[in-house]
Amino acid sequence: MVGTRLPYGRTTPRKVAKVSPLAPPGVFTVAGGVAVEQMNRSWKDLGSPWRPQPGPEEELAGDAGGQPPEPAAGPAFGRRASDRPPAPVAAGGAATDTPGGEQPGGAFAPSLGAVLVVHADERERLRLLSHLRQAGLQAFGAASGTEALSAHQLHQHAVVVVDLDLPGLDGAELTRRLKERIPATAVLLLAHPEGLLRAAASVGLADGCMVQPPDRHHLVTWVRRYLEHDELRSAHRLLLQRIDQVAAQQGLFDPLTGLPNRPMLDGRLQEALADAAATGRQVAVLFVDLDGFKAVNDVLGHHAGDALLKEIAGRLVAGRRDTDTVARFGGDEFVVVCPAIYDPAAAIDITEGLLADLAQPLVADGYEHRVTASVGVAVSGPGADTPESLLRNADLAMYRAKDDGRSRWALFEESMLQDALSRYATRQRLRHATSNGELHLLYQPIIDLEQGTLAGAEALVRWHPPGEPMAPPESFLDIAEEVGLIRRIGDWVIDQALTDLATWRGQVGLPAGFRLWINVWARQVADPALPNVLLELLQRHGLAPAAVGLDVADGVLADEAGVRVLRDLSAAGVAISIDDFGSRAGELAMLGQVPLTLLKLDRRLVAALSGEGGRRRGALLRAVVGVGLALGIPVMAKGVETHQQATAVRAVGCSFGQGYLFGGPGEPSELPGLTSTSFLSEDALG
Repeated sequence: MVGTRLPYGRTTPRKVAKVSPLAPPGVFTVAGGVAVEQMNRSWKDLGSPWRPQPGPEEELAGDAGGQPPEPAAGPAFGRRASDRPPAPVAAGGAATDTPGGEQPGGAFAPSLGAVLVVHADERERLRLLSHLRQAGLQAFGAASGTEALSAHQLHQHAVVVVDLDLPGLDGAELTRRLKERIPATAVLLLAHPEGLLRAAASVGLADGCMVQPPDRHHLVTWVRRYLEHDELRSAHRLLLQRIDQVAAQQGLFDPLTGLPNRPMLDGRLQEALADAAATGRQVAVLFVDLDGFKAVNDVLGHHAGDALLKEIAGRLVAGRRDTDTVARFGGDEFVVVCPAIYDPAAAIDITEGLLADLAQPLVADGYEHRVTASVGVAVSGPGADTPESLLRNADLAMYRAKDDGRSRWALFEESMLQDALSRYATRQRLRHATSNGELHLLYQPIIDLEQGTLAGAEALVRWHPPGEPMAPPESFLDIAEEVGLIRRIGDWVIDQALTDLATWRGQVGLPAGFRLWINVWARQVADPALPNVLLELLQRHGLAPAAVGLDVADGVLADEAGVRVLRDLSAAGVAISIDDFGSRAGELAMLGQVPLTLLKLDRRLVAALSGEGGRRRGALLRAVVGVGLALGIPVMAKGVETHQQATAVRAVGCSFGQGYLFGGPGEPSELPGLTSTSFLSEDALG
C-alpha cells in the first residue's frame, strides 16, 4: 500500500519510502511504517556523507564559483504580512540568534511565513539562521525543545527545522507535539548519518529529513517549497483560524466544567430577552448556590471540590430543557437561563425539578455526596428586562432562600430589592456615624428584685442619622458586622459608657454594688487587645474593674480566642454575663468555659409566662433558673412587663429584673434620678 500526500503535510501509512512532491530532491518524507532497510539503502545509494543531488527537473545552473544561485524570495503569507527587510547579519555571515518572535533590529510578530530553527549547538543554529535570513526569510532560533514549544505557541511558525538530537525534549517528541497542536506546521528533521536509523522510527510525523549539517541550497529550497505551496498555505491559515476560534471559545467557557461562563451567559440572556420581547413570553433566571460547599474544599481538598463541581455541572445540564442554558457564575454558583416560559409557575416547576436532581446522591473523586442548594428565581418583566437586572433579582432571591433555611427556592419580590437598597444606603451612611457624632447611648435600669432598688444599668446604643428618627440596634448592628464596623462602634460604646458612669459618680452617690453592663460583640471579644484597652479606659476615668460588666452572646464561648480574652478580663475583676440565656441548645456545655457573674434570661422565657400553658412554661423557667443557681451564678430576668411576671421570676429565684415594668431605655441624664426609687412599691409599679 502506497500512501498519498495530505494537504497538512502528513502522509498516509505506506511500506516504502516515497519522495514527497513538496520536498527537494534527496529529502525523504517517510510514513510511520517505513521499512528501515529501504531508508538505509537510500542513504547508501546517495553516498556518505549524504549530500542529496538534484534530480533532472531540479537541475540548477551554478554561478561562477560553482555554487547554485539563491532562489528568489517567495511571497510572504499569513495574518500579518511584512515588507520588512531581512534581519541584518553579523560580519562573516553569522546571524544573531533571537528566540521566539524577535529579530535583530526591533520587535517583530512573525507571519505565517516565519521559520523556527531549533538546535542545541549555538554555532550550528546561527549558521542555519544566517543561511535562511540571507535568502530573505524570516528566521528565529530556539536552543531547546521547551523553548521552541513556547515560541511556537505564541507565533505559529509555518516551518520548524528541528535537530533530532536535542537534549531533554528531543526532536522526535518535539515534532509530535508541534504536529499535535498545528498539523499544518511543516517540520524538517536534521539527523547525523549515524542517527538516521533512529530517525526512521519517528520521522513519519515530520515532513522531511536531512543529514546534518544540511547543505545551504537544499535547506533554503526545502523551506521555500513549503512556504510557497498553495495547499499548505491555505491549510495553515485554516488551522490558525480554528485556533483563534478555539481561543475565543475558551474565553467564553469555564475551563473546569466546560459550561458557558459569565460573558457567554450575558449573551444568552440578551438573546432570550430579545426573543421574549418579540413573542410576548418571559425569561426565568435561576441563581443556584450550593449549600455548605466550602466544607468539601476544606475537608477533602480542592481536587475533590473540583471533581464534585464537574459532576454537579453535568447533572444540572442533563435535567434541563434543550432550550435552557446552564452557566457557571463563579465558585460554587451556577445560573440557569430558561427562555420562553409563560408565567412564574413554570419557572418554579423547573426549579423544583432542579433541586430534586441535585438531591440524588452522586459520587465524585471516590466520595459520595448529597448536595443541596439554595435557588433564587427571577422572571423578566417591567423593570427586569436586562441581563443585569434579572441576575441581580435572582441573586437577591437566592439569599432569601439561604436566610429561610437553605435547600429551598425563593421567588423574587420587589420588597427584596427595596430591602437591599435600604441596607446598601445604611452601609454607606453608617461608615461616618461615629465620626459625625450620630451614635447615642441610652440606659435601661436593672433592679434588685429582693430590695426593689437600682442595682445597675445596661448601655444600649442607638443611631440617630440627621433628619431621621433614632434607629434601634437591630436596624444597623447586623449591617455594621457585615461591613467590619462593629469593632469601631463597640470601642465608641465602651468609651462613652465609661464617660457617663464617671459623670454619674461625680454628680450623685450611686448605690453600692451598682454595675454598668456593656454589650460587646464577637469581633471585639476575639481581639486580644481588648483587656488592655478596657483597663486603660477604666484607669483614665478613675473606675474600678468591678464597676462594669460585659454582656456576651453564648456563641462567643465557642471561640477559643474569645474564651481566653474573657478569662483575662474576669481575672482582672471585670464582670462577665451570658446574654439571652436559655434560647439555644448547647449553652449548658459552655457555662464552664469562663467564670460568670450573671446569667441574663432570654426575654421569651419571661413573656411565655403570660400565655397559654403558663404552668408548663413556669416549670421550664424554674429549670433554666435552677441551672444558674446550682452553679452559684445569679440570674436576671429580662423583659419583665407585668406584675404577674415580676412575681413569677422572684418566686423561681431570679435575683435581678429588667423591663418596661421598671423603666425603659432613657437618656444618661435621667439615670441619677432613679437612685432613690423603690421599684417594687405600689406607687412605682403603678
